[in-house]
Amino acid sequence: MGVKLFTLDVHGGTQEKDVFRIFERAEQAITNGADKVFVFLDEINTCAHMGLMCEVICHRTIYGRRLNDNIHVLAALNPYRRRPDRGNTPGLVYQLHGATTTPDPMSSLVYRVHPIPFTLRDFIFDFGSLTPDKEKLYIQSMVNSKLEGSEFARKFIADLIHVSQQYVRKVEQDPSATSLRDVRRCLNLIQWFQEKVVKQSGAKSKVSPLACATVLGLAFVYYYRLGNTKERDDYWLELGEGNRMLDWRARQLKDEGFESLKPVGAFVKLLETIQKSFCENVDVEEGIAKSSFDGKSFRGDYLYLESNSNLCCW
Repeated sequence: MGVKLFTLDVHGGTQEKDVFRIFERAEQAITNGADKVFVFLDEINTCAHMGLMCEVICHRTIYGRRLNDNIHVLAALNPYRRRPDRGNTPGLVYQLHGATTTPDPMSSLVYRVHPIPFTLRDFIFDFGSLTPDKEKLYIQSMVNSKLEGSEFARKFIADLIHVSQQYVRKVEQDPSATSLRDVRRCLNLIQWFQEKVVKQSGAKSKVSPLACATVLGLAFVYYYRLGNTKERDDYWLELGEGNRMLDWRARQLKDEGFESLKPVGAFVKLLETIQKSFCENVDVEEGIAKSSFDGKSFRGDYLYLESNSNLCCW
């Protein structure tokens, strides 16, 4: 659009001075000749300064001083709703607590956010969420721009991620349990594992480096977050041949190094192989024991190895 954009990523540690500074920068851009400036305040209700946010957005003032008419304010926030698994009705519900013995009211929320002022609610627009088909298009586009490989490999990886997104939502009973942020995180990990770990691990496998890195990326973003063994086992089954959304019968699987992942248990076996290779390259001081690699020891557990005062966690 050819306009200046200033973004403030709001979080629990954001202070009033941070909000003030972003508008100072916007004012300076106007002074330097910009005709129009946009200020985007992201996740505004994650900080404790909702009064200031409300003043800026609703009244277009900051500490009572009028904003320049050429400054346009955009904002996004997360819904204030309780976790569905706690049996509470989602909605804008908040009860003040003052006593230190009172449990943290945010502990039962989907997002750790503060209640929205009534004045600001009139400006809220719920844009909903992507349909599964639309999300799949976004995922495919993100995979194509992030990863190298054949068209088939990139499509297959996109399908694996898409199925993973849907599975986690089903398990956690929350449509917002996963988003495109998880997709981006998974792709970053796949790229990193392929460049830094798989090529250096020395693990011998019929699985291609890209397929191996994909399994590791899926594990760190989706598998390890699941709450119990059954959910984790079902996750790999969800990615298996029984899912009609995944083309496990394609002849290109062998050429791309994904075919070895077809048998039940292949995903977990590959993870354990990489874990073992990783641990064999860590100097373990006397008195520190490694967990056994019996096929079950790493399911849902964390392996801690202390070396040279640095804590490595898998």
